[in-house]
Amino acid sequence: MSQAQGLTFYNEFNNIASFHHTGIYVNLKIIGPNNDTVYDYSSNPITVASQSIKSSEITAPFSATITGTYTLIYVMFQDSLDAIPGNNTITTTLNVTDYLMQRDNGVTTGPGNFGGSQTYYEIGNWMDILEPATITSASVVVDATAEVGSMLFFTLYDINQNYLVSTENYEITADDIGATVTLYFTQPYTISSWEYVIVTAGSYGPKKMVVQMAQPSPVVSSYYVNDNYDWYYITTTPMVRINLDEPASIEANVSQIPWLMFPNPSSSFVNVKIEDNEVHEIRVSNLTGKLIYSEKVYRNKTIDTQEFSAGVYLVQLDSQTSQKLIIN
Repeated sequence: MSQAQGLTFYNEFNNIASFHHTGIYVNLKIIGPNNDTVYDYSSNPITVASQSIKSSEITAPFSATITGTYTLIYVMFQDSLDAIPGNNTITTTLNVTDYLMQRDNGVTTGPGNFGGSQTYYEIGNWMDILEPATITSASVVVDATAEVGSMLFFTLYDINQNYLVSTENYEITADDIGATVTLYFTQPYTISSWEYVIVTAGSYGPKKMVVQMAQPSPVVSSYYVNDNYDWYYITTTPMVRINLDEPASIEANVSQIPWLMFPNPSSSFVNVKIEDNEVHEIRVSNLTGKLIYSEKVYRNKTIDTQEFSAGVYLVQLDSQTSQKLIIN
């Protein structure tokens, strides 16, 4: 809801004719959830030259006032007659919810053919955050072909693919197959206006976690990450979502013992800071489950990672928490 504020609208015109079209503009009417017209504005008239594409903007801002489905009706007008008037009207919808932000259109199209024989993978979407917000959790639609016992976690990255925060690992149950699973980040992540984040759902291990997919993705908005930590753009939209500004009363599955790990990614060392006065065991494993490092620690510890190969590791504090560590 907080993100559906002050929106403006860009329109692109493709003139395939052999002559210029003049006086072209678009009128946009938005019909609200109560079936009333809540917005009625037009772009300024422009000329679109023959065999060219030109855009314009409807600059009057639109702010959703209540949750629900808004119907957007775009109608193009021009000075001359159009040989194909049927393609001058476009109707689409905008669904505004309290907390959930998604790029997918909510229509499942099949499983994501990612992971496969990989021991590790991530898949997700780029999100545009227009207003200040706190990201609390992430959700994914689990495909019916996912296996019970497979692992799931979510990770937030900035637009340059730098790690921000992740959830704990979660084991998929029989009730999760074909359903939506939500996990809370180990700590809420607050961002300011006009920031971009990438949210991914990840999995590792012998059992396969499969993400449901939706409509084709806009250019450079959906990603796949393999077990070598290579990033690829993909052309369909994973049903991976984030939740913003949820009430503080919602119970989050955060760690019982707060602890931080930084810098992450790391190239030479990583600091572990534990927020209590007890002795704990830290264990670092690779994605095959092989133990790479183990030590008893008290409050703070610096781990030398220069001997670690580049890749992704899992760091556990005792038996109750885990975080992903990236070595580059």
